[in-house]
Amino acid sequence: MERWETLLQPGGTTALNSINKESFLSLAVEFKDIMGFEIKPIWIDYNHRMRVSLSYVSHRGGGLFKLITNLYEKPTEFYISYFKSDLNSPAVIIKDFILEPKGQGFGTKIIKRYIEEISKTNFNMIYLRAQDERAANFWRKFGFVTIAESSVGMKVMKLNL
Repeated sequence: MERWETLLQPGGTTALNSINKESFLSLAVEFKDIMGFEIKPIWIDYNHRMRVSLSYVSHRGGGLFKLITNLYEKPTEFYISYFKSDLNSPAVIIKDFILEPKGQGFGTKIIKRYIEEISKTNFNMIYLRAQDERAANFWRKFGFVTIAESSVGMKVMKLNL
């Protein structure tokens, strides 16, 4: 497949260039097969900020699906302070993951597949916030570790790829 190309600022890495856009967009078809309803991929390229926003969303009857991620060549100062970490390398930030119905293994299949696809790129870290201990336990299944805890009990987690 053809590689997606983006303009990089001087000194930037090639993490965004390593993304096969078609592969990520085709994940929506795989997610549809898992969930049983249409999943819409949304790809927004912010060249001037060296960032891509990649989301998958759907709402149907008793089902809900939302996976919102940002892929950064180098995350902004906001994320460095937010995740209390030194983010000098390309990183994926999972901003939101909501899935209904729960408890049927759909989330595990979807996140496993998403991580497999990210692992084929030049990104080497994924960060997220787990809302509670149950969510943190879900993410630990994939190798995420807690790196900080907020004052309201949310866990900031990281996965090295």
